[in-house]
This record gives sequence, structure tokens and C-alpha cells, in this order.
Amino acid sequence: MRANCLAPTSENGIGGGSKYFTINQTPQQSNEATKGKICAHDGPKYPCDRPVYVKGYCSVHYHRQYRGNLMDAPFRSKNKGKICAHDGPKYPCDRPAKSKGYCETHVLRLYHDSPMDVPPKINNKGKTCAHDGPKYSCDRPAQSKGYCRTHYSRQRLGRPMDAPIRIRGETRSKICTHDGPKYPCDRPVMAKGYCNAHYNRQYNGHPMDAPITSENEGKKCVHDGPMYPCDRPVRAKGYCQMHRRRQLEGRPMDAPSTKT
Repeated sequence: MRANCLAPTSENGIGGGSKYFTINQTPQQSNEATKGKICAHDGPKYPCDRPVYVKGYCSVHYHRQYRGNLMDAPFRSKNKGKICAHDGPKYPCDRPAKSKGYCETHVLRLYHDSPMDVPPKINNKGKTCAHDGPKYSCDRPAQSKGYCRTHYSRQRLGRPMDAPIRIRGETRSKICTHDGPKYPCDRPVMAKGYCNAHYNRQYNGHPMDAPITSENEGKKCVHDGPMYPCDRPVRAKGYCQMHRRRQLEGRPMDAPSTKT
């Protein structure tokens, strides 16, 4: 470092043991020395009443004096009245400019080399979900990007937004909503307001108002081994639950039950 770029300081130096500081550094001054004072600049056109920053001047007039700029001039903001210069194809911004022609969010992204054309984060504190569909409007608290957790997940995955929200336990103690003229149903709800049978009929496009029958009702297990024939009720594929499991696992069929 060149000698003419150094200036002596106090005996202990500034900010450490060094006796020198570079000319680009701002002299340090205690807060008590400037507390309650206003800027010493009292120009005929633009006197200043801002608080003292250092050496009797506010921050603006100190730097003007330091750089040899005109002291008695108005404060001008390059970004006053302007909007953010970011005009991305997906998320253009219309917020007021703060620095370098950008809003506060985009200037920070520019500084940290982050992607510019992404949606800004929304403060959701105290807000409700932004989904206001014609059928199922939502008043749950907002969690992310203005939506509640359910609607944000639907938006992210591309699922229908205006659909009812299923809440765990809400179908408990309810009965099937199918109320056909011939065969109304009073079985417990399993999904979307229907019992298991009527939900599967709706899903597969089968007739809803038809009797619910079981293919295995009243039948007995078809296993008729020489040692241990079975007379238990059928559960699947003509077998009782035990013999069906043995068949699937490849175990001997004609064996005694392990239950006592």
C-alpha cells in the first residue's frame, strides 16, 4: 500500500492495533458526541436539519465535502416515482424502485446472483387463503404464496382447486349419502360421502341404485383335504381367510389350524 494513501490516527489506532487507516474509511465517532445534534450545513437555498453523522455533518453532506461535491444542493432520489425495472416473462414487477432501478426484493436477488424471474414471497401472517372458488371458497389461514396448505399443494401439483377439502375424521359416524328410490344405503362412509361399495360404483361408472350383494355370502371354504377339511366361511377366491393366505404364500393347504 502506498504511503500517501495512509493517514496517522490516534495512538491506539482505529478498530485494532494499527496506527493507520485508508482514506476510504469513515472516521469513527461515538454516538454520545453526535446525539441530539443536527447537520452543520446551513446553505442559503437548501439548509439541512438531518441528524449529525460525523464531523458535524449528516451522511450526505459529509460525503459531499469528502468528495469535493457541491454542498448547497437538494437531495435527489434516482428511484423516486419509478417502478422496479424487472420485467420478466413470467413475473414482471410493479413495486416501487429502491436501488439501482429495482425494488428491494430484486436488488437483493441481483446482489446474491439469485434467479430474478421467480414469484416474490408473500407475507401470510394474519391472512386467509386466497382461493375463492364459486363452489368451495376457503377461509383457512394462509401458509404459502397466499394459499392454505391444501390449496398450495393443489396449485403446485396441478390439481383442481375448487374441490371440497377432506378432513381426517370428518366421515366418522356418518352414513352413505346414496339415497336411491329402490336401495337406499345406511352403511358407514368410506370416501367422498359414500360407502365402499357406492364409491367404487361411482368411480367405475356402474349403476348406483342396485342391491349390494356378496359373491361369497353363505358359502363355505372349498378346501376339502383328506386330513383337515374346512367348513369356515369364504372370504376370497372360494377359500376362507386362512387357506387363502396359505395359497398365496405357497404353504401346505391340508394342515391343522395353528389357532387353539
